[in-house]
Amino acid sequence: MSGELSLPIRLLGLLSYGGIRSTSDLAKRLGVSEAMVGMMAEDLTRRGYLQALGGGDCSTGCGGCAVVSQCKLPGAEDRLPLLALTEKGKLVAASSA
Repeated sequence: MSGELSLPIRLLGLLSYGGIRSTSDLAKRLGVSEAMVGMMAEDLTRRGYLQALGGGDCSTGCGGCAVVSQCKLPGAEDRLPLLALTEKGKLVAASSA
């Protein structure tokens, strides 16, 4: 792709590399606010590029989450929901590399 990549595509690319554990980490890497990261993640999930993992809602706590025993996320105030790229998301992330 030529030119500057959009923020949502950059977010997908960062998530495809792994190692992102917090909204503050993503925000810092993208140069945006944590609130913007949250909004982009929600939008990308609604549009089918990301899917939430586990049964719990990481923004409110871990009760009932299917992956709580493996979770290595930071404190709730900076928690990024467990997200995975869908096949659609993987295609976009790969094309931006």
